[in-house]
Amino acid sequence: MITFLKKIQLLRFFDLQNASSRVFTWFLAAFLCFGISQSVFSEDDSKKIKMVELCEKLVSQCKNEDIEGAQATLAEAELLKTSPEVICYMKGMIAETQKNVNEAQMQFTKAVEIKLDYSSAHLKLASMFRRQGDLETAALHFDKAFHGHASSEEKVKAKLGTLLILEQQQMLSKETLKHFKELQHAVPHSKYPYKIYLLEARVAFEAAEYTTAQKAASNAATAADAKNLDEVYYLHVAASHALKDYESMGKYIDQIKSSACRDKLKSMDYEHYYNLGFAYYHAYELEKSQHCIDIALKIKPTYLNAVQYQNLLEKKAADKSRDISHANHKLIEAKHAQHSSSYYADLARLYLHEKKYTKAIHCADSCLRLDAQNGEVVFLKAIAQYKHHHAQDAVKTLNQLLNSPYTREEENRDKVLFTQALFYKSLHQSDKARQNLETIVSSIYQTAAKHEETLLK
Repeated sequence: MITFLKKIQLLRFFDLQNASSRVFTWFLAAFLCFGISQSVFSEDDSKKIKMVELCEKLVSQCKNEDIEGAQATLAEAELLKTSPEVICYMKGMIAETQKNVNEAQMQFTKAVEIKLDYSSAHLKLASMFRRQGDLETAALHFDKAFHGHASSEEKVKAKLGTLLILEQQQMLSKETLKHFKELQHAVPHSKYPYKIYLLEARVAFEAAEYTTAQKAASNAATAADAKNLDEVYYLHVAASHALKDYESMGKYIDQIKSSACRDKLKSMDYEHYYNLGFAYYHAYELEKSQHCIDIALKIKPTYLNAVQYQNLLEKKAADKSRDISHANHKLIEAKHAQHSSSYYADLARLYLHEKKYTKAIHCADSCLRLDAQNGEVVFLKAIAQYKHHHAQDAVKTLNQLLNSPYTREEENRDKVLFTQALFYKSLHQSDKARQNLETIVSSIYQTAAKHEETLLK
């Protein structure tokens, strides 16, 4: 005698939709639960249960290519003289195993003609028509299988078939999301195949449904049959980025191996934000720098370059009054002009950090009278002028610096070009700003230059 749960599952193969049949089903369940023998069933119900047992046996035999055993099982089933749709299905299974496609298709078709909602037969027909290239008919059978008397496993297979056809027809769109919702409603709290999660993540991401895309990509990454995970990781990272969920980005970002996926992430990975933070830091745009460094560290908390600049930003934010007092005292004590120039340079930098821009410009000029070739101090003076709302003067100061030995070094030149581009941008001189940005060549400043170019459009 088979178990209670098994018998209840078997009954899905038959039409028990009217009210009296439902009452019978629960009556049957109660008796089975207490181990009552099969003698309480009507002869017809017992035959149906036996038929299902034989059908499952035959399916297993066909999977093992045991044709002789399957034919013997079919003969035993035919003696029961019940459930003709199941007999047709069994014949179709044998024909399919024997590679007799036409016979198999005919028998499965007979099965669904006898019982319209016979999901197992619809699934077989859908797969056959899909292989034959008749996607429209295949989609129709997948849909009937999903909405028929299907087990959870069959519903998942039917919906996957529908989605694969839509993918093949290049018809995946925002409208496709209804199929995933329909599946989740019909078969809730289940683990679906990797391909379903992947397709859901793709569709949701393209539809800007980033929360759904992120969740689907995460499910795909942990699916039992997961494979070729680079696309899944990319979709998870990209969706997390769109949601500004930077901490979640770090979960998979370093596991992506595909160069194509990594290229698409260049504008959103932790190195990108570090490069932005670096460029803005040296242009004295400290709030922007802090924002970018924070994001880099949210994505990858152990990223040492970003940690270093986080520390530098914290130092710059600290009170500089004691350092200013100390530098002034040293300046008074200085006996030689060359020493005095370094103290003026220190004071110019400290006053700039304290947002005392007039004093910063004064100290920079004092330094340059003693050391006219100090390019770093010229740069500090331009920053102080810009912060003091003299952007035009700041542009002229940087023009002088571009023609000096200081900018012979590539990184110094790019720093000046980038900073001057920000000045031009504030003056609404977009063409000049863009010209500067397009001239930048070092990789670390190119990241910030491309970012700023997008903001000019």
